[in-house]
Amino acid sequence: RCWIGLVELDAADVRKLRITAYPDTAKAPAAAQLAARRAVLARKVLTVRMGSVAQGSGSQASAQQSTRDSVAAQQPSVLVAIPLGLQSGHRRVLILQGPAYAADKLAVTVKLCQWASAWLDQGVNPVVMPQPACLCSSTQNPQTGQPDMASHPSLCEITLHSVQHYGTAQSLAMSLGNTLKQLFVCRRVSVAIQPAGSAVDQLKLLALSDQTRIDHRKVLPVQLLAAMSERLNTRTLRLPTGLAHDDFAEQYPANACLYQEWGIGDATVFVYPPALNSPNTADDTNSSVHAHTRVVMLFEHDQDSTHINQCLASAQPQLAYALHMLTRLFDEQRSFWDKARQSIQRWLQVKHYRQLPVKQWCWLVAGAALIASLLIPAPLRINAMASIEARDLQVIVAPQTGFVSTAHARAGDTVQSGQLLATLDTQDLLLSMQKWQTESAKNSQAMSKALASGDRVEVGRLRADATRIAAEQALVTHQMERSELRAPFDGIILSGDLTQRLGASVMQGDSLFTLASSDDYRLILDVDERNVGLVTQGQSARVRMAALPDQTWLATTEAVLPVASVTEQGNVFRVPAQLAQQSKALQPGMEGIAKLYAGQRSIASVYTRTAREKFRWLLWRIGVLR
Repeated sequence: RCWIGLVELDAADVRKLRITAYPDTAKAPAAAQLAARRAVLARKVLTVRMGSVAQGSGSQASAQQSTRDSVAAQQPSVLVAIPLGLQSGHRRVLILQGPAYAADKLAVTVKLCQWASAWLDQGVNPVVMPQPACLCSSTQNPQTGQPDMASHPSLCEITLHSVQHYGTAQSLAMSLGNTLKQLFVCRRVSVAIQPAGSAVDQLKLLALSDQTRIDHRKVLPVQLLAAMSERLNTRTLRLPTGLAHDDFAEQYPANACLYQEWGIGDATVFVYPPALNSPNTADDTNSSVHAHTRVVMLFEHDQDSTHINQCLASAQPQLAYALHMLTRLFDEQRSFWDKARQSIQRWLQVKHYRQLPVKQWCWLVAGAALIASLLIPAPLRINAMASIEARDLQVIVAPQTGFVSTAHARAGDTVQSGQLLATLDTQDLLLSMQKWQTESAKNSQAMSKALASGDRVEVGRLRADATRIAAEQALVTHQMERSELRAPFDGIILSGDLTQRLGASVMQGDSLFTLASSDDYRLILDVDERNVGLVTQGQSARVRMAALPDQTWLATTEAVLPVASVTEQGNVFRVPAQLAQQSKALQPGMEGIAKLYAGQRSIASVYTRTAREKFRWLLWRIGVLR
């Protein structure tokens, strides 16, 4: 880059800004301020194309910088404006001038700049995070007795170097252990980690200073882990002498064993993140299970523990950055089963549920309800239209064309066998009967004359006419008898009311009454074609009638009739059913709703069955399912 500028915008007025540039002798591009304001308003990285890169960057530019500028001058120049600090409230923009970036290189550059800006934001507020001090080398200042601050690289640089070249938590722990041993002049530095979701005594030794590999089968790693587990609540212990040694060995047996075998005077334990004083915090040291990964470091030294405490206090800001990176790497590189076990152990803690906000509680309850709906069985019931039909049903029709003379019953009336229901007008039949009686008398007189004269031909013709006249008289007599409509059996009239049609004409074959037997009826269920596959013979059903909604009748299905009927709701199949108990309250013609029991399913399966079947049918229809 031929020019780099950090533009800081005023929080109250975007027109006020301050530019910190490198090189400081170079003049800022004219479009830098405009690009900075646009990047802050858009909250995203902006690229502005300019002309060629200016040659040189001032009289103090080095030869190497001049060579880079001369090469870059042959390419179009761009300004890349990267907004920083927007989340923390500090509005600043980093502007890079030079040749155009490749897409992958630009993404890496933006990430690095945003990471550096996060550190800058933390350094602005000393209360949140103290300004990191440069860690020192293993040499001490002869005047103060403290480590020399002059020449050793910072822990941040060591952390970045280890992550960039190796990228594993163990390599970073080894680098930190070796570096801290030299910085704090210790005999040995041990780095262990307590995975999230594990108990206090479940530590894992990651690194030992001056060792590239750790054999966990040996005695030393086991002793170090036991000593660190005992020392999580106590920062510094000095090996007592004399009579106090027995009390110390009784209280800290693992540390006493370690001191006796290796002859170490003092040891300091550093835990990151440190324990909080709130009893409701998941990171409390006394809790059996921790929700976050923690790093435990054991510093074994021969000097006074005050020296190590002062070193830790001065190096704590940068050490916190390094250990935070170590915990992040360790969590990212854990196996799937370790992460699953961590989540399960965290959700099994009572303290974890106490800290959940209302929104997470709602999601938790919803998830529990969903799991319960998938596991808890529920009865699957099928709805069907129910109706009461009489087993004996007869339709009474008009025997001949005529007029309604009288009406003695109507729909809803209970009638006895032979009871007169209605009569048709017989005036025309009486006239027809008189006509045929007159024709019969004439035929008789003509027959007497023909017999007297001995005319055989005339006698034969008159005999044939007499037979025809007798048949006509019998037909009229039969029609007169059928003009009286009577009930064929005991029952109830389902339809038909001629009281409002007296004198009206009826045609032969017109339906006048529908009569059903009142003592014998059956239940018919109209099952939708989508549900008929779940209906079998012998299924139980519960029925409620619209006329009697407070009563429930039990029924058992019979064989499904293989005949579909078309209704307004679609195709239905008629399924006869037998009521478990006959009741006089049920009358033919009543309708209601029946629920058929079709076995046990999960709650989710019961209430989503219709939607799932429609969706499956749609997929089949459009050709997704084959």
